[in-house]
Amino acid sequence: MTALVLMMMTAVPADTVQAFERAWVSGDVTKALVHVSDNARFTFVLDPAAPQTFEGKGQIAGLLVSFLPGLELSPGEPAATRRIAYPWLKRLGLERAEATVELTFASDGRIATYRLSLSPEDAARAAAAQPEQNKAVVRRYYDEVNRKNFAVVDEVLLPSFVQHSMVAVSPGREGVAALYRELQAAFPDFHFALDDLIADGNQVAVRMTGRYTHKGEFLGIPPTGKAIALLKMDIFRFVNGRCVEHWDAADRLGLLQQLGVVPKLPRWNYLPGYEGFR
Repeated sequence: MTALVLMMMTAVPADTVQAFERAWVSGDVTKALVHVSDNARFTFVLDPAAPQTFEGKGQIAGLLVSFLPGLELSPGEPAATRRIAYPWLKRLGLERAEATVELTFASDGRIATYRLSLSPEDAARAAAAQPEQNKAVVRRYYDEVNRKNFAVVDEVLLPSFVQHSMVAVSPGREGVAALYRELQAAFPDFHFALDDLIADGNQVAVRMTGRYTHKGEFLGIPPTGKAIALLKMDIFRFVNGRCVEHWDAADRLGLLQQLGVVPKLPRWNYLPGYEGFR
């Protein structure tokens, strides 16, 4: 049930809360953000051990989108008690959940902080199911990428998605989609095999092997026709089954050595499981 706890004001701007939540439930995130302070901070607690905080309207917009479509949260008076339901919660085994919402307001009456927390009982159930469901999202994501269905980027990555990578790509999910298109042009048969998936809370770590055949220009390197094996490790951070942040690490030196544009070291010891990457 959602109890709205208001601080820092003697007069409660109930209309602001109701207007914000009505717009959010209807799917109009732009309209909802009108009632949010420019420097607001929203916190979402699905897993008590890993509360997620979103600052500024860009990040907050991503959080709001992650509940859609299908959010059920009846707007009411600030002190009203309510229940919440949305698609990801149902995937975690909860048709509906009790929640608490704590708010503060800026001097202009807009929302300054908004903290939505599932009840301890519902949070425990949801948190237990979350790792396996997030792993399923990662598996589906790479299945679709391997099929060259890059529309999955917009499905899985939130508009506020942040990419941490050494690859020269443009920011956000648009940069990820552009990278996949560049890979397809240079390595039409590229394929990622997931060797390990390890999930903890809202994060998933992946160890994978990429296998490519160099048939098009890549980073200014003319096609060589060589078969390439790339060792790669990724970490995804999720909210409601959508990725908000991603870290990328890959053996790109090995990739360039296999393409023949960087000399190999005269001596190299290959330990078990790492043969063929240099």
